Amino acid sequence: MPAKPTIVLIPGACTEASCFDRLTPYLHDAGYETVAVSHPSANPPDPFAHTAETMALNVQNTYVQPLLDAGKDVLVYAYSSGGSQTGTNGPSWVKSEREREGQKGGVVGIVYHSCAPVPAGTDQLTFMGGAWPPFIKADVV
Repeated sequence: MPAKPTIVLIPGACTEASCFDRLTPYLHDAGYETVAVSHPSANPPDPFAHTAETMALNVQNTYVQPLLDAGKDVLVYAYSSGGSQTGTNGPSWVKSEREREGQKGGVVGIVYHSCAPVPAGTDQLTFMGGAWPPFIKADVV
């Protein structure tokens, strides 16, 4: 029987990994390894220093890619805007594609929870037509 995948828990924007502290014990009891993402946008000195791209690169480079480099299978759980960070334009994480290239491990599934998933290679703003709705004031502190 194959090993269970490692579950990468991606919260919404400006959220720390501790938001999953009540969930992870149940996953561990069921035999799953978990990795919870903390976004660089969570309590930064400069709230405008991070974009959807920097948050997606954080997920990719800090959390998912090291697991894939270790040959692990990964199940991504993306909550809210965390869903946008799984559709970024980067290397393919799909297990079947990695296997064709002789690589071990890969993403075996993505669970979107209350999110607006966007196509690979784009971000939420572009997907929404390039302009935020009028009730979002991005440059107002």
